[in-house]
Amino acid sequence: MKSTGAMIASFTFLLLNTTSVLWAQSSNGWIIRGGAGPEPTAASTGPADPGTPRAEYAQLDTIMRGFMNAANVPNAQLAVAYQGKLIFNRAYTNTYNAATNTTGRLLQTGITTSPASANVFNEPAYVTTLPNTRFRVASLSKLVTGLAIQQLVLDGKLQPDMSDLAYDILREGATVTPFDAAPTDARMLNVTVKQLVNHEAGFDRDCVIYAPPLNCNPAGQPSHIIDYPDAVGFVKPMPYPYNVANTTEFVRSCKRHLEIDLPARLLHYTPGAPPTQSGEYYQYYTNLAYCWASRVIEIKSGMTYEDYIRAKVLAPMGIDYARTALTDVRDRHYTGTDHEEINFYYDQPFSLNSAPYDSGATLQYSWCAIYSRDPYSPCVVTRPVQRIVSDTSGAGAWVFSAQEYARMVLSIKDRLRAPHLLDFPGSNTTGSDSVYSGPSQYTPSATQFGYYSFGAYATYQTSSPVGWSLSHSGSFPGVRANYISNRRGWTYVVVLNTNPEWGLSGNERSCGSSTTERVKAWCRLHGNNTLPASNTGPTVGATAANSIAVQLNTMWADPTMVARMENAPDVWVDEIPMPCNLDVNGVGNGLRNAAADGVMIARAMLGLRGAALASGVSGVTSSATTTFDRAEKNARDLVRTKVVDVDGDGSVDAVRDGAILLRALLGFKGSNVTAGLPASTGTPTRAAWDGVGGMREYLNTRCAATFAQ
Repeated sequence: MKSTGAMIASFTFLLLNTTSVLWAQSSNGWIIRGGAGPEPTAASTGPADPGTPRAEYAQLDTIMRGFMNAANVPNAQLAVAYQGKLIFNRAYTNTYNAATNTTGRLLQTGITTSPASANVFNEPAYVTTLPNTRFRVASLSKLVTGLAIQQLVLDGKLQPDMSDLAYDILREGATVTPFDAAPTDARMLNVTVKQLVNHEAGFDRDCVIYAPPLNCNPAGQPSHIIDYPDAVGFVKPMPYPYNVANTTEFVRSCKRHLEIDLPARLLHYTPGAPPTQSGEYYQYYTNLAYCWASRVIEIKSGMTYEDYIRAKVLAPMGIDYARTALTDVRDRHYTGTDHEEINFYYDQPFSLNSAPYDSGATLQYSWCAIYSRDPYSPCVVTRPVQRIVSDTSGAGAWVFSAQEYARMVLSIKDRLRAPHLLDFPGSNTTGSDSVYSGPSQYTPSATQFGYYSFGAYATYQTSSPVGWSLSHSGSFPGVRANYISNRRGWTYVVVLNTNPEWGLSGNERSCGSSTTERVKAWCRLHGNNTLPASNTGPTVGATAANSIAVQLNTMWADPTMVARMENAPDVWVDEIPMPCNLDVNGVGNGLRNAAADGVMIARAMLGLRGAALASGVSGVTSSATTTFDRAEKNARDLVRTKVVDVDGDGSVDAVRDGAILLRALLGFKGSNVTAGLPASTGTPTRAAWDGVGGMREYLNTRCAATFAQ
């Protein structure tokens, strides 16, 4: 018996407040909230007590506190995962205490603005960071955009190899546009969507090709492009050259930047063929390409960039609160809730560098530069050139919590979590992850090679343990973020509401050359061991005592710690229900397709993998699911996350849970669904098929099933 209806219902997954994320610690003038790590030596006694973390996890707190003091950071989050599970999730508030934390951060008072120096900012109070607080993540947004581009392929809106011509897409759906005429550089017509997300579209932001006197540009490049080589995020006054008298437009949106820029721009190189420099295949990283990619998403989906990603990329992961930044720094998402965006963003001072920890520095409140609406008070006038993070769109506009971003990375890395949006099957017998497909190779060596693909740096290490690592960082005034997903199995995400290196020269922002202590502290935090010493600074180099990355590697090298991390509860799963869709093959042919969906789920319960999961199963593929490879992963996700623990006894048993599901899909009803089956292996929370709280109600509610009584 088969159902004729297709399962098309979707879920909104709300964050649930659990004790594990409400733990709070106040120590030495610090406020720390969140989970303390697996098996604390003293358990929490309530929401105000974090318990006593084991030494390995307490060390992560120590590292974060030392870094935040050294880099003058007000608020931060750290989320750590191991083998696909979020096991550590902390939020840090840096406060000053005259008795216990004299190196902590003083409240900012008497900070004058520019250009209206008569206006003064006085920080009203310390803002306590929660694990669910949202932060801007700047260029970490590029991975979100890359996921959406791949989702367009799964939706049938782009070619599987993303060879669609991006300039042609800009011409779609409009009668008269700036793109109707031929661009100045005819090569612009050949830019593909994949070249945009791989930074191979012909743009060279860092000018590694053209040396002065050509000003790092081909001869004839328009002056407004030379002055704004990576314009996204800048508010560009037009026409150029500009001043108050002749400015007719302040260009803000990605759409308008493209209209002004692309038709007139001369490319630096032929799209898809970055020139080789010194034997290396350089990165041509640019925000403009991801601005263009965000317009592709809007045009091909018929939705706004934000709406498409929230509905098609983030909601299936159970991520419901991530948003793009609002246009004015005075505005915040989810005000007054524990999901609220952080209250303030701060610029670091450009020149203060008091040894050994920049202790004389104060933070500048980022306000005149990023107000976007009237009235501009407390700034009397706007600056001629503003940087506004919301204008970066697909290049840098997203707002996340660290744990949400970690969850997104876990959903795409090594097939550890649903829905594997970067996991594109290469054929009917094997899969290949697009994020590892390049072709932008960078810094190849005897021990590693890598690519920039779809918003992530992907590096393959040939030394033990071999495997892929993903990483990226984000930087903007008042914003710094970073993530690393390591081949050893751990992932971590750090977000801040200031930028330790903003405003410094390129040399001083470099981990290989900076002598500024707050920059070196940021570099050490992520395991950089090439830092130079300064005359008066602290010990240089990343160790387990001052680096998250090194400490996590140290934990990974300890078999006892590995076992503890592998058996740790998943903080995120405790908060967010995993998605459930029993139509694992994506054909939309109904929930009661026991011959396809039910068989694959049951085989996944038995531990089958690869071709064995779908062998002999008909109707596996569709336009949305091109091969059994993706259907296999959907089935495995349901098993791994225990969504198909139908009787709720804590384990997925093919003999019992699998049989119940198969019978239900075949149309069995009432006691016939469970008759003659072995008893549950544990204590079931759903002992009967029918009735309140029964298995049928669970599947209908949890998985949008339509099993009739």
